[in-house]
Amino acid sequence: MKVKFSASKLPLSVISRIAMLSPVSHVEFVFSDGVTIFPSVEIGQVILVRKRFYPYEYVFDLDITEQEEQTLREWAESHIGVKFDYRALAPFNVLIPRKKTSWKDPSVWMCSEFVAAGLEIVGYKLYDDKFKKIIPKNLLRKFQNKEVVKSVNNVHN
Repeated sequence: MKVKFSASKLPLSVISRIAMLSPVSHVEFVFSDGVTIFPSVEIGQVILVRKRFYPYEYVFDLDITEQEEQTLREWAESHIGVKFDYRALAPFNVLIPRKKTSWKDPSVWMCSEFVAAGLEIVGYKLYDDKFKKIIPKNLLRKFQNKEVVKSVNNVHN
C-alpha cells in the first residue's frame, strides 16, 4: 500500500501550489490492488478510482499488514461521497473563514486531512487533534523527514 503525493500542469494544481507554496497539490491512498481513494477537488467529494498517473509524483510505501490495509480501506470506503472542503483551499482562510475547527472533522475533507486521518486508523499519529489545518506540503514533509513512524499505542482495532 502506498501514499502518493502529486502535482500536475492543470490550472487548479498550479494555483493551489502557488497559494500553498508547495511542490505538491494533492495526496491520496493507493491500495495494493491499484484502487485509489481520495477527496477530489474536481468532483467535489471523496471518490474511488483505479490507477491515476500524474506528471509529478512522490510515492511512499506504508509499512502495514494486510489486515491494517483492509481496515484502512474500509474506513476510506466509508467516506466515499463525503464532500470536499473547498474552504480549506483559501490561503490562510482570511477572506473565506473555514467552518471546520479541527482537521479531523469528517463532515468535509481535503485530501491531506483525509490521508492523515486514515493513517491514524493504522497507528500513524502525525498531528495533534487540536491542529486546525493540514495541507499536502505539511504531510509531504512528514514523509520526507521520515516522521511517519508507526506508534503501536495508537493502533485502532
